[in-house]
Amino acid sequence: MDAGILALMIPFAGIGIAALAIYLAHVRKIAEIHARVGAVENRDTAGNVNVSSDVRAELQALREEVAILRDTSTKFDLSFDAGLTRLEDRVARVEEQNYAARSTVTSADEPAVLTARSR
Repeated sequence: MDAGILALMIPFAGIGIAALAIYLAHVRKIAEIHARVGAVENRDTAGNVNVSSDVRAELQALREEVAILRDTSTKFDLSFDAGLTRLEDRVARVEEQNYAARSTVTSADEPAVLTARSR
């Protein structure tokens, strides 16, 4: 084998082994999850409390709570947006009033610098 090809194959082999290890760890975790779910369902058939229906009821309750939280946060967001809009309108009116008060006509006898200082 050529030395250049061998030099390229060593890092590729290392990367391949690492990728395979990551994939196999993922498959193992998925198998553990399936085994846990199967154990919960098997417990139900053994005569114990119906765990899967309890879990489903709990999950439904959590979904309802999340929906309520989503509605509440949307209401607060809309309220905050409306308050911010009102505040921006008020600031714009105040700025317009200040601009209108500053832009009064000065006479030719009185310099604009003295008029601005006297206010």
